[in-house]
Amino acid sequence: MAWPGNKWFPSSSSGMSRMNRRDALKSMLAAGCVLATGCGGGAGSSGGGSTTPTQGGPPLGITMPATQAAFLTDLIQQGCLFFWEQASPATGQVLDRASNYLSGALDPRTTASIASTGFGLTALCIADSYGYLPSVTHAQIVERVQNTLSWHLNKMPEENGFFYHFSNINTGVQNVGSEVSSIDTAILICGVLAARAYFGGANPQIQSLATQIYQRVNWPWMLNGGATFSMGWMPGTGFLTARYDTYCELMMLYLLAIGSTAYPVAPSYWNNFARPVLTYDGFQYISGNYDPLFTHQYSHAWFDFRNKSDAYANYFANSVAATSAHKAFCLTYPQWYNANYWGITSSDYSGG
Repeated sequence: MAWPGNKWFPSSSSGMSRMNRRDALKSMLAAGCVLATGCGGGAGSSGGGSTTPTQGGPPLGITMPATQAAFLTDLIQQGCLFFWEQASPATGQVLDRASNYLSGALDPRTTASIASTGFGLTALCIADSYGYLPSVTHAQIVERVQNTLSWHLNKMPEENGFFYHFSNINTGVQNVGSEVSSIDTAILICGVLAARAYFGGANPQIQSLATQIYQRVNWPWMLNGGATFSMGWMPGTGFLTARYDTYCELMMLYLLAIGSTAYPVAPSYWNNFARPVLTYDGFQYISGNYDPLFTHQYSHAWFDFRNKSDAYANYFANSVAATSAHKAFCLTYPQWYNANYWGITSSDYSGG
């Protein structure tokens, strides 16, 4: 595995609207090519820090009508704003969800998600490259990244390098009942390495902090003697019995573990999770139990799977097919969806 940057690199009338990290992620996923290919022409391609961000269009590298480009640019910028505004400047942790009163203030709730923080670090790279935070300077973004990495390395509670899923945004103390999460730690590490790739060339401190966080993760420990990764560990009771043993957003977890230089697992572990094949409306693709869309998207935010295949699939093409199947399914329910409004992903309950 080559990391980073090479083969795998990976409103209402009251003025208040609801937004959580998953809503923000939808607007960020389209911008992943910044980190995979340096398509913005800034630090993502040179390894330095962008002080002259590209302005104007969405970071897609494709041609689209001006109205669509403007909409997508605004959507991505709103995502970047979420990850900047709804984070603690002291800890760098990002809220899992927030109420948006259009003031930019940090929501008073205190539950942060380690995964949201990983996406937040990635958002800072994208925002810096494209100027999506015009009221924030490059130096302020670098300071936020440094603070985030330093705090997570030196102060955030962890077990064998893995972090708790949910915690207090100001203290890092885990929420009652929250597990040490394998997949959510992987999402954080992806963000850590994205920041290293983007800012590290010009900033040795970021380079060092990010590397230490990654190298501290004891990936074999989370296997708990098995062939696939446990979903987590709980103080007092130990490892969860559920495992990441069937295709979902797990690809980044396995790739990070295989690519580790400190606590690696053998490349053969890539073959250990099941890859069931589903067929819907003529679309055939690998998916676990008709999983929602995010399972086919998250790993692609950091790893460029285009034009790459293993013995099982081209995972980029697989996610395209899965997305097409999702759209076809949604359009069978015209009372809820239409060609411009469709898609099923994770939510709090059946009502949204």
